[in-house]
Amino acid sequence: MNSIVLSGRLTKDVEVKESQGGGAYTRNTIAVDNWDSKNKKTKTIFVDFVAFSHNANYLGKYARKGSEVTILGTLDSNKRETDDGKMVTYWSVIANVVEAHKSEPVKSGEEEKAEDEYRFDEKTPEGELPFEM
Repeated sequence: MNSIVLSGRLTKDVEVKESQGGGAYTRNTIAVDNWDSKNKKTKTIFVDFVAFSHNANYLGKYARKGSEVTILGTLDSNKRETDDGKMVTYWSVIANVVEAHKSEPVKSGEEEKAEDEYRFDEKTPEGELPFEM
């Protein structure tokens, strides 16, 4: 069985493109924290993925660089020849299911800036949070 589940953060903004056949797709990379038992610390691995159709459109609407996402898919490999004639294997995940952990539509830069200024312009005493818990 070829099945993979990854949860991490997107490394770049989502750009939904149209294929030659007219379908939507997006390519991106997810940064996943992985425990390195030899060095006793967390290391980050970067995994390329591609999402098609409604999954691509969903990511385009609800995710951007830094968004936490979970991807369920299959592992795929492609071999390509480099400019110097060497064959290299590239690995990526074909996303069958995607989920953005924060499901609010992504706002434009100006909307987000105005919201951030509203939220964080108050000064709080050192050690206190700007909200109640």
